[in-house]
Order: sequence, then structure tokens, then C-alpha cells
Amino acid sequence: MTLTAERLRAVLDYDPISGIFTGADGKVAGHIDPQGYRQIMIDGQHYLAHRLAWLFMEGEWPPRGVSFWNGDRADVSWQNLRLASQSQTAMGRKARSKLGIKGVSRTKHGFRARIFAKNRAIHLGTFPTEELAADAYAKAAREHFGEFARP
Repeated sequence: MTLTAERLRAVLDYDPISGIFTGADGKVAGHIDPQGYRQIMIDGQHYLAHRLAWLFMEGEWPPRGVSFWNGDRADVSWQNLRLASQSQTAMGRKARSKLGIKGVSRTKHGFRARIFAKNRAIHLGTFPTEELAADAYAKAAREHFGEFARP
């Protein structure tokens, strides 16, 4: 059985300002999983809270992915949620480089900046400092990803 908005509203309450789901007992529903998402079990099925928030507020499942304005996967307040494609969601991910600066890596000649956009890696240049390389990445991210950029 697919969870409906009516069933969701019957078993949980959602505060769109705080993003908190509560059960009839008033306790906060769900738990934070290892990836940082809040998961909630309803009728023996696990659901991601940000998708439940969409169902609760809109009355239907989101037509595509839902991403987080502030990047915090546990913050399912309504103002923090937006529809996004899989690639738009990926644009907002945090850095996974050894330096901890998105799009920047160390080379023997300095710091290389590159961005993945339009299904390819785009070399932005090699810079003498990681700050300059990070600035180049941030500028390119804003150009390519717009509101989904998270340098």
C-alpha cells in the first residue's frame, strides 16, 4: 500500500516552521540515519522525512527529488526544502577532497580548481594558493549551478 497524505496526517503531525514530525504521544518521530537524513517508520515502512514533509504539505509525493537550501539533511522545515533533479542535488553536496575545499586539489605546481558540469570535468586553472583556487571554483559553481551552487 502506498502511503497517502491522508494516512500520513492521521498518524503524524508536522510543524512546517520547525520541521518536526510528532506522533499522537507528542514525541518526535524517527531517527537520523548515518547519512544525516531523518527517517520515520509508518505502518512498518521507512520513509525519508523530507519526502514526507512534501507529501504532508502538498498532498502528493514530490514529482522529483527534494534538496535542502542549507545543506542540512536533518532540517526538514518547509522553507528549507525545494524540488531538485538528481544532478541539482549533487551540485549542493559538500566537498570530498583531501583539502576539504570543494573543487580544489593540490598538485606539485600549486592548487588545481576544476568543476564537473554538463557531464564533464572543466579545468579552471592552477593557482598559487588554495584560496584563489577556491574562489575560481565558487565563481564557476555560481555560473553553472545557480541557486544550487554550494562552494
